[in-house]
Amino acid sequence: AFRTVASPLAAGGRYAGVLRGQLMLEAYRRGDYARAQQLAAQVDGNEQRGLAHLVAGLADYQAGNAAGARGAFQRAAQAGAPYAGYARYMEALTLLRADTTQTQQALQMLEQAAGGSDAEFA
Repeated sequence: AFRTVASPLAAGGRYAGVLRGQLMLEAYRRGDYARAQQLAAQVDGNEQRGLAHLVAGLADYQAGNAAGARGAFQRAAQAGAPYAGYARYMEALTLLRADTTQTQQALQMLEQAAGGSDAEFA
């Protein structure tokens, strides 16, 4: 029901950006990774861009596209808080998923993510 009402409103107007973000998350939760990536490309604002890159990376990860996922997680990390730590964590997991011989590099990435994050995340 949400998708039916929100989709036309997300095309333009005052709250279009917020609705696109919500539709992006809804598509990801439903497992429609192609739609989640499409909507992620349309998200505006720095904090929302970080979230959009993170969701695009998660969608690529679920679809088995390790290179796309790592690139999206790197962009999410560059966008900064509040998603940077989780993006670095997911980038390390993606590296391991693609190549289990990269344990040392993944551990270094996890240590860097923990070192640059708040105590709770670390």
